[in-house]
Amino acid sequence: MMAGDECSLIALLEPDELISRWESLDVEQVALAEISENEPYQPRDNEDITKAAERHRRIADRRDLIEEMVTHLRRSKGQQLTPVWLIPSGNSYFIVDGHHRRAAYAQAGRTHIQAKVYRGPDAEAIAHQAALVVNQTRKVPLHAEEAAEQAWRVIGEMTRWGDLSWEQTTAKQAGMSHEKLAKNLGGRPGSSTIGTMLQKAVMVREKFGRWTNEDSWPKWRDAKRPTFFKRPSERTPEQEWAIKRQRRIRMENQAAETVEQVARYDDELFEEFIRKVRRGWRALNKEADDFEERTDRHREDIRCNS
Repeated sequence: MMAGDECSLIALLEPDELISRWESLDVEQVALAEISENEPYQPRDNEDITKAAERHRRIADRRDLIEEMVTHLRRSKGQQLTPVWLIPSGNSYFIVDGHHRRAAYAQAGRTHIQAKVYRGPDAEAIAHQAALVVNQTRKVPLHAEEAAEQAWRVIGEMTRWGDLSWEQTTAKQAGMSHEKLAKNLGGRPGSSTIGTMLQKAVMVREKFGRWTNEDSWPKWRDAKRPTFFKRPSERTPEQEWAIKRQRRIRMENQAAETVEQVARYDDELFEEFIRKVRRGWRALNKEADDFEERTDRHREDIRCNS
């Protein structure tokens, strides 16, 4: 987690200035083994895209892009790709930009990758913003939902995970508007959504208290729903049913995606996965059916009492 003085730097830089900080660095040769498998600055997350068909299409696009890069690298040992952006983390590095390129170098059998390493004291503070800005213009641009999730993460860091209101942030005190903040985050989401995120950040803190941190920070797709901030006892049966329905849809989409990936590699693993999905699906269906029955009874009570 960042210290307070570093946290205050988040999103204050113009996109051009942010990019120039990395572009002006010298190119280094970094061993792939020294780059962490963890990807805290990867804004592309298939789970953030709610439509299964769109997720599958984008996964295919990314796979094609990596294969194109691998072909380029294998033409000769001297072939290189655009340097990746890294920040140091202990004895290793985190990727800020270049996750596809790292995968391509590994698949091509390379042991080292060209990189530009930003070692400034504010590196961690601006890494999420940098990842969001540069990924808005890549060959496979961020999906709107991916961009929203990454912006929400930046908002969390800016407000110290909801501990600061918008008026208390360094950005606001420096005279920044919602429109300017949206621009500094790459233009998506827009200023209206940014304003909503700033309000929701404080609400998350009020809901979870001092336990709110970077690990417990919720997804934007959850936090943006009004029912997220209601206790179960405050929800109507209709709201409970809507939540259960969304869970079913997410499970169906995730199962479809996983089936497609697992089936390519291991028949035995595929069969085991199917057995687990069936067990989980039966349990979830029973739970959903119980809520549907409760909803019907609730509606009947309202009809009888009206």
